[in-house]
Amino acid sequence: MKKNDAVVSLVSYLVRTFLQGLAIGAVSMYLYSLLGGIPFLRAGTLLAAVLIGIFVAFAGIFNFTKFKKPFDAISAHVNSIADGDLTPVVKAEDLGPLDRFEDPLNHMTQSLNELVSGVQEGVDRTSAVYHETQQQLQSAADEFHAISSHMNVLADSSATLAGAAADSSNAVERMTAEIARIADVTTRAGQLSAKANAVASSGKRELDELVAQMSDIRRSYESMSAMMHDLTSRSLQIDEIVQVINTIAQQTNLLALNAAIEAARAGESGRGFAIVAEEVRKLAEQSAGSAAEITALIHDIQENTKTATAAVDASDSLLSAGLEKAEHVDRTFAEIVSSMEDVNGQMQDIMEASDSAASGSEEISARVDEVARISEASHQSAAEALRLIEQHLESIGEVVHAKQELELVLHQLKQGADVFKVS
Repeated sequence: MKKNDAVVSLVSYLVRTFLQGLAIGAVSMYLYSLLGGIPFLRAGTLLAAVLIGIFVAFAGIFNFTKFKKPFDAISAHVNSIADGDLTPVVKAEDLGPLDRFEDPLNHMTQSLNELVSGVQEGVDRTSAVYHETQQQLQSAADEFHAISSHMNVLADSSATLAGAAADSSNAVERMTAEIARIADVTTRAGQLSAKANAVASSGKRELDELVAQMSDIRRSYESMSAMMHDLTSRSLQIDEIVQVINTIAQQTNLLALNAAIEAARAGESGRGFAIVAEEVRKLAEQSAGSAAEITALIHDIQENTKTATAAVDASDSLLSAGLEKAEHVDRTFAEIVSSMEDVNGQMQDIMEASDSAASGSEEISARVDEVARISEASHQSAAEALRLIEQHLESIGEVVHAKQELELVLHQLKQGADVFKVS
């Protein structure tokens, strides 16, 4: 059968070679006829084309016999590789004129040998890793199931904590609002206290001025009283002097009267002296009258001075009592101002404490809000982690499924690799 196939192949090769030679000859003769200007369809050109075809056919037979053995060797080598035998080695004497393919063919065979050996070793290692991975995947799946259970508990706890933090945040917000209201009331009370302190201080200053003015008035009244007493004393002295003048006037009047009597006794010689005595008597009477008027005026002045002195003394007594009461009120105002300053200081302390409490409550509120936010984030993170774990478990399931397919592929690959015979 193989011999018949070889004959058929040889005949087919000869026919193809002859036809190729005939075509080459026909084209050559056609070109020759064109270049030579002779007709193409004539016996000579057709014969030449046939001869060229026969020559090419014989050349093909020669090439066929020369390259048949090398091609047979190459074909046998390739067929053995196709059959899975990677042990044959091509020799140069079997390739003849194609001996340059010896090294490439042997190198290809060696590469295939190493490739198949590597595949077999890789399949074995992959199979070992596969079984180890199978155990690890099972262990990972068990661990992820445990983690999933813990994450469910953590998610529930985070949700509970988030709710408690939200309630605490609401309570702290209410407390912050109350503290802010207290701080506002305290601020207003502090302002009123400061205003009252300012009013009390202003009242004390005015009262101090009033006390100072009353002290000045008292000193003026005391000075006036002293002057009135001095005036009374001097009026008494004037009265005594007027009494002396009155006495002198009376004596002068008596002396003038005596002189007039003596002048009358003297007669004409005493007339001039009588005139002088009369004038002296008149002056004495006028002096006595003036002294009487002065005495009356002095008595009036003394009465008025006594009345004024009594009034000044009474006013001084009243002023002293008023000044004492004003000083008592001033001391009371001083105590009020001191108390108001203490109250104002305490109100400042209360305001600072309220501000500090408000700041602290705001910080607590911020911390509670932060805890609530973190709790909510933890809850979301736990839920997200739980979702990722579930996805990972699904991925592990997909990996297990892919592993089963890989096991089938490895089995098929091993079967395919076992077909080859390697050195």
